[in-house]
Amino acid sequence: MSMEEQISQALARAYCTPENEKKELDSVLIEAMTKEILISVGFIPKQLQMISVDLSKSLKQSRRAFSLELNIHADTLDEMTSCLDDIERQIKYTDCIGGHVFGSAFDGGIWKFEIDPDMTHDKYMNLIEGKK
Repeated sequence: MSMEEQISQALARAYCTPENEKKELDSVLIEAMTKEILISVGFIPKQLQMISVDLSKSLKQSRRAFSLELNIHADTLDEMTSCLDDIERQIKYTDCIGGHVFGSAFDGGIWKFEIDPDMTHDKYMNLIEGKK
């Protein structure tokens, strides 16, 4: 597991503490904090951080109506696909909008599901083409 993944998972686990368990997971904030930690300890040069920030801002502004961010790790392919099946069921059959953290002895991860009811295909295409 990379240093970035270890830090991201450690930050996500902080949402599992009793004082934070009711807070909504913010995967964008976790990603930003992870990058800041890696930069502060000299693991990532500052120039690379600026590129990723610009890209994440661009992606954040041009999301489609349904958005799913995943960061999943598993010991086997079967466990990975089982995680994906569980996420699919939660999206289809429960009110799972927002951030989620999960883990077991065999798998773990962070995922965030968002819906923008105002986004249409035409609106999305205009955004990525730079039209208003």
